[in-house]
Amino acid sequence: MEIQEIKNRMKAYRFVAYSAVAFSVVAVISVCVTLPMVHNYVHHVKRTMQNEIVYCRTPTIGGPSSSKSRGLDHVLQIVFFVIQLVISILLGCSGGLCA
Repeated sequence: MEIQEIKNRMKAYRFVAYSAVAFSVVAVISVCVTLPMVHNYVHHVKRTMQNEIVYCRTPTIGGPSSSKSRGLDHVLQIVFFVIQLVISILLGCSGGLCA
């Protein structure tokens, strides 16, 4: 082999080695930056969901202290209102709701 060919191969191998090291460093830095961000996001979602569950499990104020919760009562109120609205529209009542 010629000396020039060996030098060219060495340059190519050096370029490949430096490129691999550079990509590895970028990968490690990106993991070090994004991992704490993902951890904070997951913690935030978990805390928000726990707060929502606690809110939905608390009994209604002024209502019967049964197993119904605020969230369920609110959903039921909306469902009943929509049903009343649809029935009144189908019956042709003026003003939206039948008296």
